[in-house]
Amino acid sequence: MSQPNIDDGRRFAGAAPSAYTQIDANIEQDRATAAGVWDGILGWTGRFPEMYDAFYRDCPGGRPVLKFLRHEPSQTIVGTGGVGPRRVLWRDLEIRAGVLAHFCVTPTHRSVKPAIFMLRSMVEAARGRFDVLYGFPRPKAAAICKLAGYKVGGELIRRVKILRHENYAARFLPRPLAILVGRLIDLVFRISDIARHPTGRATPFAEWTDAVDPRMGELWEKTDHGDGWTAVRDTETLRWRFDRLLSTRRCYLLLGDAPGGPLSAWFACDTHPRDASILTINDFWSKDGLNAIDPSAVRTLCRAARDEGFHALELRFTGSEQAHASWANEGFTERGRQPLYVLWLNPDLAGELAGKMHITDIDNDG
Repeated sequence: MSQPNIDDGRRFAGAAPSAYTQIDANIEQDRATAAGVWDGILGWTGRFPEMYDAFYRDCPGGRPVLKFLRHEPSQTIVGTGGVGPRRVLWRDLEIRAGVLAHFCVTPTHRSVKPAIFMLRSMVEAARGRFDVLYGFPRPKAAAICKLAGYKVGGELIRRVKILRHENYAARFLPRPLAILVGRLIDLVFRISDIARHPTGRATPFAEWTDAVDPRMGELWEKTDHGDGWTAVRDTETLRWRFDRLLSTRRCYLLLGDAPGGPLSAWFACDTHPRDASILTINDFWSKDGLNAIDPSAVRTLCRAARDEGFHALELRFTGSEQAHASWANEGFTERGRQPLYVLWLNPDLAGELAGKMHITDIDNDG
């Protein structure tokens, strides 16, 4: 996509180009139409009907918005844009947040004006229904978001920890030698971990499960949520976001003092869609609440993932310096950043978000 011009966006603020119009989708009837646009553009190819039903038909937070971009000369649908309701806490209030989803235009119709028109149509449809809109656009789409009035509210920081080094060593060495060298590196790191964290403190009891456990929501309910931006994590929300929306191979690690007892921490995870040796941490919560997580919980996660055969852990989140330090101190190194774009629609609730957001993949469009 070419770099858009601000003047183009302003001239185009009130109406669509003559060749395009936006129309409201019928969520109950237009699944096949949406899937036809998504094919070859979005991920989860082959699973679009399932993705559509989970996001648009079964959302527990209310009916999402779905718009189509129609090319008038051919009378074909060439773009989609959605807004999904999300329950978010902000300044001790639950506000009506909407996440931008499935914003795409087919390759032959990608230009600045139709994209801005589509995005602004979504904003107008959201007024009165949502207090704030947010999204995680790709770099090329970020320029369109800026032209439509969105501002950067924070950054998702991607962190990675290597658990088994043989794959990393294989980048530079023949495979048989890489396996040997990788195991030696693993041993060095384990000895270092033992030296830094001598035994004496009880290790949390850990168990894997393949579905949301009600105790996950119970832990969230009784802990500190802070006064910044954070998603609601009750059991209903967790089940929809993680059990219902698409995943590669979903799993949850539950930590506590004893089997079946109250939880002290949990991690919602998924196998990386392009590399089965990587376990992605989509969300997490602990008894420490918003601003930190017990180092022993992170170490238990690392051991459990290593024992399951994973070579690396990754997560993306926006949080306080203290929260990031909890992960960085356990060997999770920064590997990249992605801006989060926000547009306040309710001026009575609008506020500065920098340093006041706790965002993970639970907030993404799934």
